[in-house]
Amino acid sequence: MPLPFPKNQVRKLGQRLRAQDLPSDDDLAMLEELLAAYDEALNVVVSAIRDSLAIAPSQRLKNTGTIIEKLRRSSATHLANIQDLAGARIVLDGGHPADQDRLVSDLAGLFEHHGWDHHVIDRRLTPMQGYRAVHIVGRVDELPVEVQIRTAWQHQWAESFEKIADRLGRSIRYSSEVDVEDVLASLRVPATVPDEIRAVTSAFTKAIVESALTYSSVIAEAEAALIDDIEAEQVEAIATRCIADMRHMVELLDAFATGPAIDAFRQERGL
Repeated sequence: MPLPFPKNQVRKLGQRLRAQDLPSDDDLAMLEELLAAYDEALNVVVSAIRDSLAIAPSQRLKNTGTIIEKLRRSSATHLANIQDLAGARIVLDGGHPADQDRLVSDLAGLFEHHGWDHHVIDRRLTPMQGYRAVHIVGRVDELPVEVQIRTAWQHQWAESFEKIADRLGRSIRYSSEVDVEDVLASLRVPATVPDEIRAVTSAFTKAIVESALTYSSVIAEAEAALIDDIEAEQVEAIATRCIADMRHMVELLDAFATGPAIDAFRQERGL
């Protein structure tokens, strides 16, 4: 299943999607055709995993908005080189890194059996804004398919942080620097608010992100403790508390964004 058109055309499509405020119908149709090819490759990989390893991964294709956002976020990103347009995810039952390593090894063997070139990205060693997991990217013909392998704790952290980003702006997923404009827009607060409100908004966003990154590190240490056979119940209690605190952050943000106090604040100031 090769690319539906030459790689240089894919690259040019990405350049147009990055530059246009509104993509043309022709470019959207071209992108849909490209994603259909990726979907076919993804289905091949997922079927192989199900048949050989008796595991049923979840799977998804990136949507148009996410693809354009990624292209605009970095001018160095080219559509033809994005590795996670097609992705599958496997979440383990527990938090033991050894189970994660074994599954990565099994997947590598499966990819080798099918003749798919592959490489491993270990986000436990190089976390991205607190995100930890192991990714194995296999190439079916010309098309990369990314398989994420997460422990249960890594997954719960990632899901909670994703919800926090939905409420405070997607930019916190990529940088520790707070984009106040992004945060204000996500909280439905106009950018014309006084400087003191902008400063407070920036400060509490930074505090939330720093707390989330700390929880990620604590969970990683808890998983490492499992390798050293430290009391499992104690380790689990620490990780569970971190996840609970992350979920509480989401609840507080929801209460702030939708509660009567903030609505009254907006009305009082004509926001």
